[in-house]
Amino acid sequence: MRGRLMRSGDPAGLKQEMWALLRLCPALRGVMMVEAAESVPGTAPDRCCFTVAFQTARDQVVQASGITPDETGTTGLVGSIGRQVLARLLPPRRHRVSIRKVKSPMSRYSERRDDGRPGHSRVVTHLTVTVREPGPEQPPLPMVSRDGRHTVPAQRRRHRILALLQDDPTHLWRPAEIGAHFCDVTLHTMYRHLSRWADSGLTHKIGPGLYAATTWTSTALQLRCTWDDGRIRVFGTMRDTTPSDGATLFTVRIGLYSRQWVVCASHTPIDTDYQNGGPVGLMSWAVSADHC
Repeated sequence: MRGRLMRSGDPAGLKQEMWALLRLCPALRGVMMVEAAESVPGTAPDRCCFTVAFQTARDQVVQASGITPDETGTTGLVGSIGRQVLARLLPPRRHRVSIRKVKSPMSRYSERRDDGRPGHSRVVTHLTVTVREPGPEQPPLPMVSRDGRHTVPAQRRRHRILALLQDDPTHLWRPAEIGAHFCDVTLHTMYRHLSRWADSGLTHKIGPGLYAATTWTSTALQLRCTWDDGRIRVFGTMRDTTPSDGATLFTVRIGLYSRQWVVCASHTPIDTDYQNGGPVGLMSWAVSADHC
């Protein structure tokens, strides 16, 4: 409506005015403009300007013109509106294939990926239409997520989903696809879990609504040790090497300082900050996933 103010002051009048506006668009575009283009052979319908047809129709109502037959005796579909449309045709549209692009730098779809389509206009010489059979109907996701707080660690939702992602690390999973695989979690809960796990490093967010297993390295422990004015700092990352139903308890000791980390993610940050100097010791052992 583009901010159009309705003149009617009662619900019945508003309903009638809305109905008239909604009927005007298909009447102009689907009847009068098409008939005007077909009256001149070789005229493409997409060259007809809707704004010209709309303004001409409005002027006819305001000026009460074009109601009775004119001198030529024609009041058909190609009347005043059709003649104005034909007199002000738009220039021929150029052939365009895969050239549209989101130009807003703030849009998350502004980056165009290399999908094999041409980057410039191409003339379409032929089209190939392939009809595919619909896939199996997916069961609807539940309305309420299953409460898994009292299940064994190996059967908890996080461990099952991470195991699914690790089985095929190259596959890009959508939340609806993961939810349909287990059928015990709502779509809203699935989005919330995946987003939180991506922030903590359990999963990797490839793009909008696309998740994959976090890339693992062959080295479980990647630490660095720096020294500054008699103080020592140990920092880096560590990944869990236990099965999906376990975790790693990692301990760093610097002199009298000692701190533990429960490593449940693929890459858990380790940082002791600067501590008073002394012997440095690193210890790790496997624990159950109940510590996560």
